[in-house]
Amino acid sequence: MEALSTQQIIKLLRNNMIFQGSNVLGHFDDEHLKEAIRIVHISQVKPGDIIFKQGDQGDSIVLVLRGEVGVYVADERGDETHVATVEENTFFGEMAIIDETNRMATVRAGSDCLLGTIPSTDFGSIFKSIRFWGKMY
Repeated sequence: MEALSTQQIIKLLRNNMIFQGSNVLGHFDDEHLKEAIRIVHISQVKPGDIIFKQGDQGDSIVLVLRGEVGVYVADERGDETHVATVEENTFFGEMAIIDETNRMATVRAGSDCLLGTIPSTDFGSIFKSIRFWGKMY
């Protein structure tokens, strides 16, 4: 993976919709984003790499910083259907955390991707005292 500077990572995080300023999330300035860098795990994946599988424990939110991923649901025979594409500057995996359930789909990289993973145990550290999807973190 290419080495990214703090400023490059801050720019990638700022562009991701989870860190966009809004009435719900408030404003994330450079200091907030520098703190987030300590918690967000940056990784690179190649096309076809599995990010998580249907049925896995929902223990993180994943930010798509670069690239896109495909979301696939398997039926009882194991045949997969492509149900969505998650594009750059968005995120996924939050529903398993909100609902406290296992993953409902398999997610695979559709292109070279740069991802940021926020473990559910650290999620509250980023969003201190912010009401997020009806819960206080």
